[in-house]
Amino acid sequence: MVTSAQAADKIALVNMNSLFQQVAQKTGVSNTLENEFKGRASELQRMEGDLQSKMQRLQSMKPAPNVPNWKKT
Repeated sequence: MVTSAQAADKIALVNMNSLFQQVAQKTGVSNTLENEFKGRASELQRMEGDLQSKMQRLQSMKPAPNVPNWKKT
């Protein structure tokens, strides 16, 4: 059995230079990916807005008077 006097102290060493380099690399990769896909994301958002406005227009339209209703019952 280990007494408190015999217990080994645990010490951690952190290489701060390595840590900061890794954070900088991940930030750089994140920025690169964000810049690469920014145009695509903007285009998709524009397309989504167009689609939503078209859906709203279609839903607000009244059916043509001479077109039969083909809903299944």
